[in-house]
Amino acid sequence: MKKGLIVVLMFNVNLLYSQFPAMSDSCIYIVARGTISKQNLISKKFNIFKNTYTHIGLGLITNDEFLIYNVSMDQKIKNSNLLLQSWDKFKNYEDIISLSIWEYKIDAFDFIIIKEYLSVLKNGKIKFDMQFSLENNDFYCSEFVANVLNKSENLEFKPHKKKLISPIKNILEKDTLSYFPVDFFLENQKFKQVYYKSINLSHYEKN
Repeated sequence: MKKGLIVVLMFNVNLLYSQFPAMSDSCIYIVARGTISKQNLISKKFNIFKNTYTHIGLGLITNDEFLIYNVSMDQKIKNSNLLLQSWDKFKNYEDIISLSIWEYKIDAFDFIIIKEYLSVLKNGKIKFDMQFSLENNDFYCSEFVANVLNKSENLEFKPHKKKLISPIKNILEKDTLSYFPVDFFLENQKFKQVYYKSINLSHYEKN
């Protein structure tokens, strides 16, 4: 294959995934973003695969609008860290370097269960889990998404374990962390990428 043809094919693939997809109200979506400020703390140390993802949420079509449920460390709505954001709001970060959307065609019965569970959580008060523990009722972003998806009878995500070193070891006061990485869902091939965009990626590669 000629080099020029390879370049054209790569350009077409990138163009395909940079165009915002048609959304289905019978699917659920994982929406991921990467920010420069959290690369060293999150993606470089705790992600399973090599990517820039530092935060994820769960997207659904609701009343013809794409809305993203996500647990934020530094934002609250009605005293809850569980946010329900539009796409424009979710991606509105100054230091953002990547955005992606992953689609999962869910069983109708499981979809009902998940939507009912999200409704319960939305009406409650969710606290951000500063201890990153799976043994309390608080959530960090990927723990929240995994917890919701595990309500499905056709999905089962298990936490990873990682031996900690200082200073994180001292902050969390534990030697080993059992956790859900931001990119945990990539282990399931049923999640298909339907959108990807990199922004100022050269800055990330220099650090």
